[in-house]
Amino acid sequence: MVGKIIECSDYRHLSSKAYEILNNAVLESLRTKGAFTVALPGGRSPQGLFDLLKDAEMPWQKIKLYFTDERCLSPESIESNYNLIHRLLLRYINIPEKNIFRIKGEAGPEKAAREYELILKDTLDYHGFDLLLLGLGHDCHIASLFPYSSLLKEKTGLASPVFNAPVAPRVTITSTVIKSSKKVVLLVSGAEKEKAFKKLIDTKTTIEDCPGKLAYHHPNSIILYELRSSV
Repeated sequence: MVGKIIECSDYRHLSSKAYEILNNAVLESLRTKGAFTVALPGGRSPQGLFDLLKDAEMPWQKIKLYFTDERCLSPESIESNYNLIHRLLLRYINIPEKNIFRIKGEAGPEKAAREYELILKDTLDYHGFDLLLLGLGHDCHIASLFPYSSLLKEKTGLASPVFNAPVAPRVTITSTVIKSSKKVVLLVSGAEKEKAFKKLIDTKTTIEDCPGKLAYHHPNSIILYELRSSV
């Protein structure tokens, strides 16, 4: 089995485990290069982690924060990942504005993707992050990489527009970024994710069927899951 799967007894356990992994990754990175890059997802699964982070003593001055994907809406929209993460985390922490790399979805999917591609190329030492956090959707999508999307075959790009998506068009990081990130943590939370989790660990399932396999196959991935209660 590629990657490490950790069963969590409940959502609080999953959130605290994610915090522990993130904190350890920060300390390791700061020892070796003095900075840390992390990408955060939207959705429900990481909200417990955000709650822990907002009160934590973290070296925010040395942390660069990115986003895995974004809907092409105003950042004030309740459907915006930035809006969610700002409400639950960013407004509470002392992170420099220059350390927050938002996907400007309001610019439209193509322009926003081009701009984010340049940001990733200009600010990362390599194509991926020190830590990439992802949530698994009930249809097995991660970031905004959905089953059977042509983006799953992307070989070089770092950010891409997504036109056929629920709510609004989106911008997403690509499989290139996922594969080249140093560590990947996949959060699987809620009873409604049980079928998705079974597809994730099924050896017969392909990446096209379940984009979450990109995280599952990463050589330094951790899958945290709790399936006893819906979040």
